[in-house]
Amino acid sequence: MALTRITSNVIKDNTIEEGKFNKPYLDSSNADTAQQAITFQSDLTIQVGAGPTYFSASNNLVTLTGTNSASAILSLSVGGLSLGDGDINLTGTHKVQSPFLDVGNGTSTTPGLFFGGETSTGFYRTTTPTESVNLALQGSDLLSLQPTEFKFGTNNLQILTNAANTYTQLAGYDTASGAIEFGGANESVEIKVKNATVIDVRSEDALGNSYTNNENRVGINTQAPAATLDVNGTIRATSFQGPSGAISADDLPVIPINKGGTNTTTIGTPTQLLRVNENGDGFEYFDQSTGDPNNLKSFGVAGDGNIYTVTTRDNNAGQVRLKVSDAATFVVDHEVKVFGINTTNYNAYDVDGGSGTFFDNWSSDIDGESLNLIAAQGPSGGTVQYTYYACLMNTVTGVISTPKKLKHSGPQTQEYVVNYPLGTFNDQIYNSVPLRRPVTGANHAILLYRYVNYGSTNVPEYDRNETLIPNHNDNVNLIAIIGNRDIGAVTTSQWVYNDYGPYQRTSWGDFNTDGTYNQNFQKVGNIPCSLPISNITQRKARPGWAYRTVTAVDYVNDKITISNPASNQSPTTDTTDTAVLSSLDLNGFDGNNKGFFNSVQICHDDTVPLQTAIDQQESLGLNSLYVIGGTYLVRRLNIPADFSFLGSGKATIIKKQFFDTEYQKTAGAVEFSRFYCSLFLRDPGSSVSVSQPIKNVTVRDMVIDGNYNSQTRLGLNTTPQANALIYCEDIENASFSSLDVKNSVGDGIYAKGAKRMSLQNCTVFDNSITYLTFDNPLQATNAEVLRASNCAFLATPGPVDITTSEVVAFNSCIIRNCGTGIRIYGARSANTENNLVLGPDDEWIPTEDIYDSDYNSVNITVDKTTGTGTGGDVKFTFVEDNLAKDMTNTTVSAKVYKIIVDTNGNETIVGEVTYRQDGLPTNPEISVLSSSVFDAENGGVQIKVVSGIDAQGNYEIFPATNTQAVHSIPYRTTLTAGTINTNYNYLAYSVVGQESLAIGSADEYIIDGVIGYNSTKQQYEIKIDTENVSDFAVGDIVTLKEHNTGYSLPANLTVTDFGFAQQSFTLILSFTGGFNSYHDQLNSSNGWDSQAQTLSVDATARGYIEKKRSFTIAKGIIGVV
Repeated sequence: MALTRITSNVIKDNTIEEGKFNKPYLDSSNADTAQQAITFQSDLTIQVGAGPTYFSASNNLVTLTGTNSASAILSLSVGGLSLGDGDINLTGTHKVQSPFLDVGNGTSTTPGLFFGGETSTGFYRTTTPTESVNLALQGSDLLSLQPTEFKFGTNNLQILTNAANTYTQLAGYDTASGAIEFGGANESVEIKVKNATVIDVRSEDALGNSYTNNENRVGINTQAPAATLDVNGTIRATSFQGPSGAISADDLPVIPINKGGTNTTTIGTPTQLLRVNENGDGFEYFDQSTGDPNNLKSFGVAGDGNIYTVTTRDNNAGQVRLKVSDAATFVVDHEVKVFGINTTNYNAYDVDGGSGTFFDNWSSDIDGESLNLIAAQGPSGGTVQYTYYACLMNTVTGVISTPKKLKHSGPQTQEYVVNYPLGTFNDQIYNSVPLRRPVTGANHAILLYRYVNYGSTNVPEYDRNETLIPNHNDNVNLIAIIGNRDIGAVTTSQWVYNDYGPYQRTSWGDFNTDGTYNQNFQKVGNIPCSLPISNITQRKARPGWAYRTVTAVDYVNDKITISNPASNQSPTTDTTDTAVLSSLDLNGFDGNNKGFFNSVQICHDDTVPLQTAIDQQESLGLNSLYVIGGTYLVRRLNIPADFSFLGSGKATIIKKQFFDTEYQKTAGAVEFSRFYCSLFLRDPGSSVSVSQPIKNVTVRDMVIDGNYNSQTRLGLNTTPQANALIYCEDIENASFSSLDVKNSVGDGIYAKGAKRMSLQNCTVFDNSITYLTFDNPLQATNAEVLRASNCAFLATPGPVDITTSEVVAFNSCIIRNCGTGIRIYGARSANTENNLVLGPDDEWIPTEDIYDSDYNSVNITVDKTTGTGTGGDVKFTFVEDNLAKDMTNTTVSAKVYKIIVDTNGNETIVGEVTYRQDGLPTNPEISVLSSSVFDAENGGVQIKVVSGIDAQGNYEIFPATNTQAVHSIPYRTTLTAGTINTNYNYLAYSVVGQESLAIGSADEYIIDGVIGYNSTKQQYEIKIDTENVSDFAVGDIVTLKEHNTGYSLPANLTVTDFGFAQQSFTLILSFTGGFNSYHDQLNSSNGWDSQAQTLSVDATARGYIEKKRSFTIAKGIIGVV
């Protein structure tokens, strides 16, 4: 059939009837009909069942209707939809959804994708000259997106502000000037990097106020610029021109005197440079070859006084590389000192080093000693155990030996001595510690350690800041770093060190309360301040220190590469065996209980670069160096003649290098001791063996810090100038002003023989770490002309010493806690008025020390010629802790001593001066100086030598018997057989007070009962109230009051220990005379069983306690007329 028509015989009521138009009729397998078209000759609607119409066709329009707006009405599973000529129109909010939409490329005038019927506004694509998608508005290109760039078709870009629909100009192009513009009318524009403002351009401040004169400002690396151009950083330029070209003379700064100018001219010298000055308010000249401010770094000066602990160590191109917390201040070619790196002769100091080494021979000598053993000095009865250990320290290489236990008195198996607690140590109670060292082949100091066993009693120790040190007495603690000055000559191999505990430590030091070092202040880790007692003698030796150079710095990873040891050493003093260092990196004990420990640290050393700057200034004839703020670690700086060494006040710190043990000349004992100072103001010379005096020197506006926590005292014990911080013997025409001189291990300033020397506004304080040597804040003996004004000399064991000087003006100064204050013995013309001189407790010292004596303090005069003695009572007020002491419960006694002085100035007591009253041999000997308390509540004490004048006013100069005190004072010399003999050089006296303090009272008992009596230890134990425990210390002398028992107890018992029993704190008491002997004599019928050695104690006995304390009230010289 050519055409298939659906006619009325298959349609009923406008509907194709079922069965009349069936599947076979249209089946595609019927070849005859499958290719035939079906024609509907009327409108067509299609529905399914009784549902709504979903397809209709009428008047060339086909309509598809879904059941709702969300239903799909047409699905094309294969194939596409093509429109030849026509549109697809969507109404309402309906949309076309498709994973791809392919439109034509279009052009700028007819975009392939346009909007709202505006065929010239939309997107189009181009492929030449490069692939791009473009946005056109009304036929004009506005934006082109290309693979490598965006192109804008407008010269004005705007960006949304914080206000809705408000825009501001971001960038633009000025067609008139051809300039690219940013910001437009905005008040500020910022450029940021990593959220930090790099450039800040603004016309008003942060508060919205316009700058003066409507100025516009630019800040670089700073916000809110304070000037037209405010730069927080360095400006570098290849050239500079002023408004009219080259800089005119009127634009240049006047060169001040401290910059080498005359303060009048504005023209610098050839090769000088120009920069902004320190205040930022002008320009200044500087010479690139000088140590002028901010230019010291060109010499390699660091100005960083920190010591950095190394966390890891590795290798960098054959050199040691060290990681620290911050490498910012390290620069290539910087000089550094490295600790824990020098392994020179390491095995000679190690416990496993073999036979014949330094350590092996030293250790054997100690073990073989049978006579010179550690011994307790003072009264018996102490119960605290003391054990001592020592290490050798090579003072050249810094290598530290394995610790060695020393020999103690008693049986050879005894490993300790017994004495009273450290808090009771004094010049009578101490431990004598014989020491030895090898003196052939190397120079050695000794690190001395002490272990204290208080038994069950926990005696707390604190650091200088009063912070409790946990478990302090469980460790072996460093008590002394003993250098050559404390030993004697360089050949001294054996000597005795007396351990006085905290008694000999200066009160201003950084030591713990038991006189031991603290690692928070002694910062060199390879000189440990505290070691665990376990396996202490099995610890390996520790590598020493070396001076090296920085060869590379990795600032990102904070790693510093240091140079290898020099190859031309003779003798060899610096080597690094990395195998030794690696073994010590184990940092602990191995399976054989061998201890491997090493602490590597690094710090700067500014000695060479600073000295280079000084020498270069001198060679250029500039003769001054200004050192800006910073801490400069130095060994020694040589200040030449005709030179000014200037700083920035307290911000400039010249600090002694950690454990500086270097010296450069050893020609004789004097020169040997001179070279451990920080500032050396003598000419070391090159062709002479002894340094020579210099003249015309100024040092001002800086701090000289001796770093005494990390030093050993070197030099010789016969040279008092050893270790002075400023050494200027025989200097001529010198000025020291506005200096802080502190923390020396010896003298502050040594200026013996100075000629025309001036000190103004200087503070010399906290010098020396021990009372065993009387180091001076200022030692200026034999000075020809000396002037000191407005200075403070504080906290030094010895006095300001200007003895045997010629012309001295020493005025308006404070001398506080410096021995006897001012010593002017033998001074010819000295004015020392208007000074405030105070003692250790801020007691006033009214007179200068006119005697060359350490006994000088409150001096008195006795007239033997007229027989008037002291002319009555000499009265004074005793001050303790800055307050007049209540002497109500204090008894006083006085003694007078004869003093002999040998040729070296050493003072020796050769006897007391006493008499028997009325000359009767039955009367006891008593002191020629009587003492008593008056006005007790206000600290009144009076002393006198009683007059020899009788009631009738007569004085017998040569009495038959020594009936009065004044007669008993001997003459200083006697004539025997035509020879004058010296009885004494002078007389000294001391007044001692003993007070009794009641702990508790008759109305308030603190004794709560008796625990018992231990006859083996001869100790009596009582219970006390908890709140009173802190009132006592081991070593206190006490008497039990109203302790009513059937047996008697002696007075003056000693607190031996503390305990805890029967839910109470206890005091354990001993008796110096022996408790058992006392009971045998007095208590044989009062509960004491002499056979069984037992005491039946009264467990309920109570009472209170009287505690006794002795203290020195005054001492002085007695001048005899």
